[in-house]
Amino acid sequence: MTKLFKINGNKISKKINGHPLSYHVAKVKINHLNFWKGNPRIYTRLRIIEERGDKDINKETIFNELRKMPEFNKLLGEVKQNGSIYDPLWVGKDINSDDYIVYEGNTRLAVAMLLFRNHEKNFEELDVHLYTDDTSLRAITNHVIGFHIKGKAKWQSFEAHGMFYREVINKIDEFEISKRDAFKLVAEENSMKSSEIEKAFELISFLEKNKIPMVSQKNQISYFQELLRPLHKKTRAFFNNPGNIEMGMLENVTEDLFDKKIIQLILDGKEVKRVSAAGVDGAFRDHLTLISKGFNEQGSKEHIYKLLSGEYSIQTAAAVAQEGGAGDSDFKNIKDFSDLINDRKTKEKIMLAKKKYPEIDNFLLDIVKAIKEIRIDLSSLKEKSKKLAKK
Repeated sequence: MTKLFKINGNKISKKINGHPLSYHVAKVKINHLNFWKGNPRIYTRLRIIEERGDKDINKETIFNELRKMPEFNKLLGEVKQNGSIYDPLWVGKDINSDDYIVYEGNTRLAVAMLLFRNHEKNFEELDVHLYTDDTSLRAITNHVIGFHIKGKAKWQSFEAHGMFYREVINKIDEFEISKRDAFKLVAEENSMKSSEIEKAFELISFLEKNKIPMVSQKNQISYFQELLRPLHKKTRAFFNNPGNIEMGMLENVTEDLFDKKIIQLILDGKEVKRVSAAGVDGAFRDHLTLISKGFNEQGSKEHIYKLLSGEYSIQTAAAVAQEGGAGDSDFKNIKDFSDLINDRKTKEKIMLAKKKYPEIDNFLLDIVKAIKEIRIDLSSLKEKSKKLAKK
């Protein structure tokens, strides 16, 4: 055991998701600790810095990025009030160097560094749980995931997706197994469903394949999640395949044309401003749903061809699809209710149920009242339309 640490007591051993894990309770001087570059809470920020190419990623870089996060200020206030950091940091030896990495507690380390630099000597030495040097990175990672997927300090969904994506890649490389087997293995290690891991992997794979900038991956992830919903699978499969595009309908037909167009609209941010919102200025979820339903339910293609060519905005394409019959769920719901309530067997069941539940009468009266109000509104609208037509 390294002389850098003051070990308190005997080694503690346990199993984390089937992996043996041992550690010591210890103390260590703060300058011997390093941040974990793979920490999902900071991973995306570091990738963005790397993409810009304006800084080297080192301890000071990570410290400065952590200081910008809202969690930092919240924790700083708590630590100042308490006078110490209660939860020990989880530390392990980097397998590729002699550095000791803080795998759990990077924000705590950053707060302690700031206070120590401000000459508060009680933060010169920190309490840690020190993984033994033979602890595998896999066991450490599973342990850390447990803190943030099932524990209190949860990672943002994007960071969690990215973590599972990297876990799958690591399993494929380490064990030379298929993606399907890697999904299953990562899911088992983290007490999750294989479908959850697959969904995370497919999302990040899509973002990486399409070279989405990291800042957009993080800030606009909900838009890309919408595009990957099962509802749009048929539309994407058809219009992403150049062989399905009718001759003369589009110029410069390429692979993944539909995906590229929607990605362009998301990143451009002019037509797509909100994932879901009232009005015509950005209800992306509603617009994309209508566009796909126009093709899935009505077989309409023209509105999508014109969207892909740039002739239609996403709002116009959605409106045209709706006029063609897409998104008629309100009509269908009323029709289904009408069919149900007029069914002879339904009537008989309701009449028999009234004996046991007399309050059904009140529900039926409420339904009759609501229908009368709707019909009055419709009649009023028709009369107004007639008057306007005569003027």
